[in-house]
Amino acid sequence: MSEHPGDPYAIHFAGEKLEQEVSSVLIAYRLTLSGAQTVEYTPWHRDSSMGPYAVRVHTGDDEITLSVTDWDDRLDEVRPFLRAWIRQRVHLERAKLKSSSRRRDPYWVDAWRRAHPWG
Repeated sequence: MSEHPGDPYAIHFAGEKLEQEVSSVLIAYRLTLSGAQTVEYTPWHRDSSMGPYAVRVHTGDDEITLSVTDWDDRLDEVRPFLRAWIRQRVHLERAKLKSSSRRRDPYWVDAWRRAHPWG
C-alpha cells in the first residue's frame, strides 16, 4: 500500500472504492446480459478467510481476490482488469442481450457482439 501507509481512513476509503469498482462491473454485466454465466463477489467483511479490504470474485470454478494492498495506487485499473478477467471465463455465446434493459453497458454489448457476429 504505497499511497497511504498507516492512514486508516485512506485505507478504508480505498477499500470502499475497490468494492464500488467491482460492484459496478458486476451490475453492468447483469443489467446487459441474460442467460450469461453467473459472476458473484464477496467482500472481506462477509468472509473471515480474507484479509481486510479485499474482494473475492468467482465464476464457476475460477476465483480471484483483489485487495487494497495490491490495487491501492491503481484503483482506476480495477474495472478494465476485472472485465477482461470475466470475459476470459464466461461464454457469451450462450447469453442474450437483455431486451428490457435501458442501461446496457457498452463494454458488455461489444463483447456480446463479438461473440455473436451474425447478430
